[in-house]
Amino acid sequence: MKMFHGLALFVVALVTTVIAPPQAKAILTLTLQNGSTTVSISDACAAGCTGGTDLNGLANVVTFIGTVGDWLVNVSTTLSNNNTNPLLDLNSIDSYLTASGGSSPLTIEASQNGYTNGLTAVTTHVGGTISPGSGGSATYTAFGGNSDTLFDYSNQLGPVLGPFTTPSFSGDGTGGTLSVNPYSLTLRAVLDYTTAGFHTTSADFAINGVPEPTSVSLMIGLVLVAAGALRRKMRQA
Repeated sequence: MKMFHGLALFVVALVTTVIAPPQAKAILTLTLQNGSTTVSISDACAAGCTGGTDLNGLANVVTFIGTVGDWLVNVSTTLSNNNTNPLLDLNSIDSYLTASGGSSPLTIEASQNGYTNGLTAVTTHVGGTISPGSGGSATYTAFGGNSDTLFDYSNQLGPVLGPFTTPSFSGDGTGGTLSVNPYSLTLRAVLDYTTAGFHTTSADFAINGVPEPTSVSLMIGLVLVAAGALRRKMRQA
C-alpha cells in the first residue's frame, strides 16, 4: 500500500510538471497611457508601480482602478496562465468625458514574459460594447516577443481586430507562431472618442496559444506510462 501511495504521488508530480511548467522570471504588467500620463502596474508591484498599485492580491493577476489623463474612470484587469495552452487576458471598462469632442486615445497594454510552452498557432478573441456607439472606436492587437522581455512587439500574432465602431462588437483571429523558449506575450487595446459627452468602452480581449505537438505528445505519453504503472501495482496489491 505504501508503494502504491508513493507511485500515485510520483504520477501527480510528473503530470503537474508537464502540464504546468514554471514561468521563468515571469512578470505580469499592465499599462495605461493617455497623452503625457502613463500608469504602469506590475503583479504585486514586484517590479514597481507608477501612478497606482495592484489592487488584486492573486498571483498572476493585476487590477488597476483610477483616472488616466482625460479618461476619468478605468477598471482594468489582466491575468496570465502558462499551462498547456498559454493564456493572456485583458478586461477593461473605461469612461471618457469631454465637452468639446476631439481625439484623446487611451492605450491599454498587458504583457507577460517567461512563457515556456512553444506555440504552433494562436487564437485571439475580443468582445465588448461602446456606449454610445457614435464617435467611438476600439482596436485590439496581440504580439509575441522573441526576446522574452515585456512589451516586445517583434511578432504580431493574428490580425488586428477592429477598429470597431458599433455599440456592440466581437472579433476573432488566428495565426502566428513562436519557436523561441521562453517568450513573452503582449495585448494592446486602443480606445478613442471624437464626439462630446460621456462615453464608456467595456471589453475583454484574450490570446490563447496552441502548444507544439511534441509537447502534447510527450505529456500524453507520460500520462499513459504512469497510468499503466498504476494499473500493474493495483493488480499486485
